[in-house]
Amino acid sequence: MEPVLKKEHASEVPSYEGRLGDLVEFIVGKLRYDKGVEFHALLARRYEEEAQKEAARGREKLTKALHGVAESEKSTTTLLQKVWDICEPYTK
Repeated sequence: MEPVLKKEHASEVPSYEGRLGDLVEFIVGKLRYDKGVEFHALLARRYEEEAQKEAARGREKLTKALHGVAESEKSTTTLLQKVWDICEPYTK
């Protein structure tokens, strides 16, 4: 059996010098909610892609967990869309 190679994952966002908390504060506190919808939709898509990759590797537990994250992001996207629908008339 060949050894499993450890894949390095970043612990920081390249070209971003702030703290992750600052990034969250900007996304939630400064961006319009429609951009939050877009952000979470993109996250959902990426987690789904990761789930598919792990499924191809036969990692069932990880695949299931990643599918759960993707579904949660889809739910967040739907709820944020409702928030945007309420707020949008006041942005014009």
